[in-house]
Amino acid sequence: MKTFAHHFIPRYDELTLFVMSLTCVLIFFANIDVLKDADFSLSKINEQSVIPIVIFTGLVLSIYHIFSRKIKTPLERLLMLFFAVFVNAISGIAAGSHALQYSQGYMAIFPVLNIINGAVLVILLRANILDENSIIETDLPSRFVWLSSGMAVLLFVTCQYVFKLYWASTFSICVAHATNLNGPVIKLFQRKGMGCS
Repeated sequence: MKTFAHHFIPRYDELTLFVMSLTCVLIFFANIDVLKDADFSLSKINEQSVIPIVIFTGLVLSIYHIFSRKIKTPLERLLMLFFAVFVNAISGIAAGSHALQYSQGYMAIFPVLNIINGAVLVILLRANILDENSIIETDLPSRFVWLSSGMAVLLFVTCQYVFKLYWASTFSICVAHATNLNGPVIKLFQRKGMGCS
């Protein structure tokens, strides 16, 4: 039974976490003036809170380990897991609130997906079902890193500057892509014989 349930526990590889980190960096620098005034700004969190430090450390580790062959420590994997949970939750809540407020029903699918992902992760985390072992080691050829980066940047530019979406909507779409679509696309390229270094 444990083996069967094991297949339904979310797992994040280095590429997924890297694309999520890249998305966060793009969103932050493209919308820095708007984010400073956001209702959930980190500046409103108690200055002694470790939450911003934990999330930022998880982001940095997610970028570092995509280029490093070093095995992640249990603490590093745990910090990266907290980062994944936070990004899914905040992207869903921010975009969902905006979509509902402005009656953008067609945009609700992405924040709903992120909220579900985030809620499931939080529940599993609190139940001690999800732990640092959910962050897995992968050594993909560098071409897939650049391919994933290109797709993430293209999607971001399209949402942010072509369709001029609200920053939270762009964030939500890009996170949904990172967690649900990027992996299958990369696997498709792998099957087509692009897996060589």
